Amino acid sequence: MKRSVTSRLKLTLICSLCAISVSVQSIEVQQGVVYPSGTRVESAQLGAAFTIPEGWQGAWPSGSEFFLLESRHLQANLFMMFDEVDQQQLLQIMSQSIPLDSGIQLIPNKQPITKNGIIAAPYTVKGSPTPLNAYVAGRELRQGLSVAIVALSQPQNRDDKNIEVNQITTELVKNIESRKPVIQNSGTTDQGPNAWQTYLRGRYIARYYTGSGYSEKQELWLCSDGSFYSSFNSGGYSMGGASGAAQSGGQGRWHAKGSINSAGTLVLQFGAGKISQGSTPGFDWQETSAGGERWTYELTLTDKLYLNNKKWLRGNNEYCQ
Repeated sequence: MKRSVTSRLKLTLICSLCAISVSVQSIEVQQGVVYPSGTRVESAQLGAAFTIPEGWQGAWPSGSEFFLLESRHLQANLFMMFDEVDQQQLLQIMSQSIPLDSGIQLIPNKQPITKNGIIAAPYTVKGSPTPLNAYVAGRELRQGLSVAIVALSQPQNRDDKNIEVNQITTELVKNIESRKPVIQNSGTTDQGPNAWQTYLRGRYIARYYTGSGYSEKQELWLCSDGSFYSSFNSGGYSMGGASGAAQSGGQGRWHAKGSINSAGTLVLQFGAGKISQGSTPGFDWQETSAGGERWTYELTLTDKLYLNNKKWLRGNNEYCQ
């Protein structure tokens, strides 16, 4: 389950939705499984457990580092994320713009408020093709590990529904249980000769695609010191003869989880200053993002290396060791 920041999110009703019962047996969370309301899920490796609220369903999407909860009635999604930061660091993160995928950013409407150990604030969603309300709540679960939930919901004609989404988010953060993490055995450790971390350390990998007048090339340099560099180039032309090109590049920190004997996870945490640029007939553009994006890939290895079920080629790393 994702540890990340750049990705963060009664009274009787609330208590009935999120109250934790010691008599409920927890289920070890698995990727790609949809859990109905009332299910208590846990990650033994992470050391955290919680109950799916009434009227919601949840899943850990394959290849991602967040747990997703959905309510069709409230037209809302909750993105639960864990990261190795303390309460003060979490407050700093939530006080700034929070980058999400696909160019979407959360801009705080006001400074986050801390109450009973929970940090919370409303946000404006920038870059979304449809209007969305945003609310984030989080807390330090135990020393050095924090949880945050990003709530995104469709604007409602009734304010009480928006308030309910925020209340459920806050209560869910409050009721997440911290447990002693279970150390992985040698077959699934992130270190050792069969670890994905070992396999990818110091490698250069690339993906190519060509078809219907369009081509793209994506490259990753995974350095042994935990840093990485990325490059993406694409171009194409239309039947009318118009052409266009785009490229982007960035750098940051990487790590991989799991053993090459099974599916693993590659995490790229971008730093500041990711640059994108492109050109089309009569128009050139360039932008530098604030950075902080976190990309996650599912890793599989057969005769070839696959990231999110797409084949990548391995080559000589002439950029770093």
